[in-house]
Amino acid sequence: MHISKVLLALAVNASLGSACTFGFSGSRNFNTGDLSGGLSCRIKILRSDENKESKEDKVDLHENIDCGKGCKTVKYYGEEYEFCHNGVGGDVGSMADGATVQRKGGGNKVNIIPDGEDKKDRRQDPFSSTLSHYYWRSNIRC
Repeated sequence: MHISKVLLALAVNASLGSACTFGFSGSRNFNTGDLSGGLSCRIKILRSDENKESKEDKVDLHENIDCGKGCKTVKYYGEEYEFCHNGVGGDVGSMADGATVQRKGGGNKVNIIPDGEDKKDRRQDPFSSTLSHYYWRSNIRC
């Protein structure tokens, strides 16, 4: 009986201290046929550090955010997180310098840009082209 209580306490403590990956992405779609296309920006949270680069289907939270300078608050596992950024930079699909996330109610503000990692991706076919830029910061307490 005593061992099961210890294991339960360890499981609760492990879940309270879990790490997340927080990210921003900017994508520009070009339609080479009629020159239409658009810019989209997103924020994401992953409960673990798996698939952090661009696997949107594995993301726990994935929401659009205005590509202009600004902030957005989201709810995730009972907590509120505020994502802020300085808009899209001169490089198509790239965020300008400065993007943060902070857990409301006393969490530390964490720099995703410039302190995190990033990856650029370009996809092209005969009818369209997409340029994306992903930014993320791992091992942040949820």
